[in-house]
Amino acid sequence: MMKTRLLISQASNIITIKGQPAAVTFEADINAFRGKFLNVNGYCDFVATSIEALYREGESALDEWMADCEEDGIALFVKKSKNA
Repeated sequence: MMKTRLLISQASNIITIKGQPAAVTFEADINAFRGKFLNVNGYCDFVATSIEALYREGESALDEWMADCEEDGIALFVKKSKNA
């Protein structure tokens, strides 16, 4: 069983929440999924013990992060260069 958990903890998948990509990993030490938005200008992550809850937590984290950035006058997302 432990070997399976270690393999799962090293896997990374991309999900989309409100149109924004987030990398998801399973954190075996806390027995939970962790998501991290990929193209945000800063750092925005979220944690939950089920995939369903992960989507809810991700929406909430993104909404709060966006409101904070707008309040502080910070650009929300990393701009992609035309050469990329």
